[in-house]
Amino acid sequence: AFLSKFLYQHPELYSKKNVIDIGCGPGTQGIIMAKFGAKSVTLSDINPKAVSNAKENIKRLNLKNVEIYKSDLFSDLPQNKKYDVIVFNHPYFAIEPRDFEGSDDIMIKRCMLGGTELIKQFFKQSLKFLNQNGIIIMPYFPFAGRENNPANHIKNYGLKITKEVKGRVEPQENLNLGELGETSIYIISKYG
Repeated sequence: AFLSKFLYQHPELYSKKNVIDIGCGPGTQGIIMAKFGAKSVTLSDINPKAVSNAKENIKRLNLKNVEIYKSDLFSDLPQNKKYDVIVFNHPYFAIEPRDFEGSDDIMIKRCMLGGTELIKQFFKQSLKFLNQNGIIIMPYFPFAGRENNPANHIKNYGLKITKEVKGRVEPQENLNLGELGETSIYIISKYG
């Protein structure tokens, strides 16, 4: 909800641009960008259930400027396409949470796990798909730990934080994560 609200409030970041939402889930971020000015939107998720759900949402909203792929990060996307904006609400748990709402669904768990290695793979792969003047938009939640903070990895990939927007996320009764508190959304770009 934090990233979706941010995108809704800042259409100038993606208006008239080609954007992609990696790990799109039901497509919320991409749908917001499609409805509020993006030229084209690509959605991608590794989970077939998420892809199906996002397709249903796109159809229900009659969005024409959106396409969706089942893909592990960028691996199954058109390899010659570049984007002006890459949004990634990355899986931030480095290890499996103790109680995952009683779910045995491996794909649901996988969409929330991956942590440190996944964020490194994302940055490495994203360089091929990001236009020279493009941006990456990523949230960071402190409960994810320092190892999952995008700011701690970007310099290794020739990237820099252009802007950091701080916010506050309050705990929800159904999430047993304790107090979430301060959080950030990073706007990241290439050096040069």
